[in-house]
Amino acid sequence: MIQSYGSGIRRAKTAMEVNGSPKLVFSPNNDTDDYTLAVAYVNEEFDRIQEESDKSVSDIGIENGIENGIESKAPATAEFIKTYSQSRRKTAVKIALEILANSMLTIPQISDNSGVSKRTVARYMKEFQDAGVLIREGSDTNGKWILV
Repeated sequence: MIQSYGSGIRRAKTAMEVNGSPKLVFSPNNDTDDYTLAVAYVNEEFDRIQEESDKSVSDIGIENGIENGIESKAPATAEFIKTYSQSRRKTAVKIALEILANSMLTIPQISDNSGVSKRTVARYMKEFQDAGVLIREGSDTNGKWILV
């Protein structure tokens, strides 16, 4: 973030004070350098809430997505998704569920529906294809995606 006109730092300090976050830390602490670095530490309560939220979404949501949505319809895909790290698994499940919901979607449509970037959708779909758990049936314009 680049600070100009002197209003951003003041607003950040005020907002952090209101929500109980630690004070901003400025460096370097001298008069000779021509820049200032402001470090904002996260409020411990926010950090705890965020960790709990991430854990519940990733552990419960992903496992439910694999078990309920994918496992029954595409067991090979579910097994392949389980090889992903926990952080990547969430994205893989979103994409796989979109493909299962409508195999006629394009990559931009899958991206819009899942909230995952087009580039990421394309990358994951290529990984799915390389692993043999996703195939394209028909032409590029009128074909459909099939999870094995």
